Amino acid sequence: FRRSLASGVTAVVDVGGPMWNFEVRQRADETLLAPRVAVSGPLISTVDRPQLDLGDPPIIRARDPEHARELVRAQLDKGTDFIKIWFILPASKDPYENIDVIRATIEEAHAGGVRVFVHATERETARVALREGTDVLVHSIVDEPVDPAFVDLLVEDGALLTTTLVVFEGYAEVLGQGVERMDIELRYGDPEVMRSWDEMAAVGEDVVPPEKTAARVKSLGERMPIAQANLVTLWEAGVPVSAGTDAGNIGTLHGPSIHRELQLMVEAGLTPEQV
Repeated sequence: FRRSLASGVTAVVDVGGPMWNFEVRQRADETLLAPRVAVSGPLISTVDRPQLDLGDPPIIRARDPEHARELVRAQLDKGTDFIKIWFILPASKDPYENIDVIRATIEEAHAGGVRVFVHATERETARVALREGTDVLVHSIVDEPVDPAFVDLLVEDGALLTTTLVVFEGYAEVLGQGVERMDIELRYGDPEVMRSWDEMAAVGEDVVPPEKTAARVKSLGERMPIAQANLVTLWEAGVPVSAGTDAGNIGTLHGPSIHRELQLMVEAGLTPEQV
C-alpha cells in the first residue's frame, strides 16, 4: 500500500486473483495509508492452469456456460467490483470456440450490475469480446495491427483500453537477464521482489532450455512496437485509455512501474500532456 502511494498511485484495480483478493480490499478500506482498491476474484478462463492452484486458484476454467455463471455468482456474493475473463486463443486458433462461455460470463456479470474486464491480447479474441459486450480490454493488442473495422467496433462499444505495456518489457528483461532498474524502482520497489528476478539466472538449462528462453524474449520484444502503434491508433480514434501495469508479474513492480508505463506511452507517440 505504501509503495503505491509513494509512487503517486492513489487507486489500484487488481484485475483478478485468488479469493483472498477480497481480504486485501477490506484491509485497504481499513488502512489510512493505502490507495483505494478495487478487486476481482479468480479469472474465469477458457483454459486450465492447474499449476497455479495452491488451494485458492487465481484462474479457473469454466467447463461450460452454467459453470461460468456459477463462478460469476460466487464473486458477486463477495461484492466483487467487476468480473475478469481470461480469454486465451485455443489450439484451434478459432476465437469462437469458447463463445458460449464468454457470452454466459458477460451476461451474468451484467445482470449482477458489474462490468466485465477481458484479457484478450489478440485482435480477433478482442473483437469477439467486444461484440459480446465487454466493458474493458485489459492489455494491448499485441499480435497484429488493429484494422479500421476493429477501431470502429471499439469506439461504438465504448469500452476502455488499459495499456500494460511495461509488463512485456518486464518479462523480457528478467528472462533475458538484462534488467534495468529505474531510480524510482530502487527507491520504492520491493527489494525482495527485485532480488527474486536475479534467481532466473540460476535456473538450470535442464529446466528451461536457453533456446526456449531466447525465443520468449524475442517474442516479447516483437510485441512492444505492435502494442505501441495500436495504442496511438486507438487514442487518435477517441478510445478512452487508462494506464495500467499488470504489476505482480515477473519484472513489474507494484507502485513504481507506473512511471515506466507512462514513459512507454510517450515513446509510442503520445505527448506527455496526453499521457
